[in-house]
Amino acid sequence: MRPTGIEALRAIQTALTEVIGPELQTAFAQDTQQTLQMLLESVIAEMDSAASDLLEDNGTLSSLLEDFRAAVSANANNRELSGAIEEIDESLARPDPGSFAISELAARNEELRAALEKAVRALEGVGDDPGYESLAPVRMAMYRHLRDVAGRGWSFWDAASFREYMMKHRSERTG
Repeated sequence: MRPTGIEALRAIQTALTEVIGPELQTAFAQDTQQTLQMLLESVIAEMDSAASDLLEDNGTLSSLLEDFRAAVSANANNRELSGAIEEIDESLARPDPGSFAISELAARNEELRAALEKAVRALEGVGDDPGYESLAPVRMAMYRHLRDVAGRGWSFWDAASFREYMMKHRSERTG
């Protein structure tokens, strides 16, 4: 199908730069246009890697959940956490969608993340109590994954710092 989604977004970027940008008179409007350019670039980058990112994330989540299940099952002291195992088993029993459709991969991701959330809450419930030391590596791996996923994303603060940089750059150019 032509134009592709990425081609359409690139056309919007071009129009913002070549047609709309020169008409913008205030610094706020110009900064907003730059922020929109950055948002479009983020969307384009995400469109290009969304399926592979979700596939990789789903695999990692499944592995973390299997590690949690194994650690809980391997130690009699961990039986208190067995309530989280049922939801994890249900999530892991469902097959991956076998599709590269973002909607299906994202739905699977949400399901696995909900199970991971339940496991994390269960781990926080026991904290650092004696007898649960075998869960420390699993807990650390879960938090590392959640940090990595959060670090991949775009945030408002990125846009704010980008706008601040652009204002400083413009003032240096004109000053």
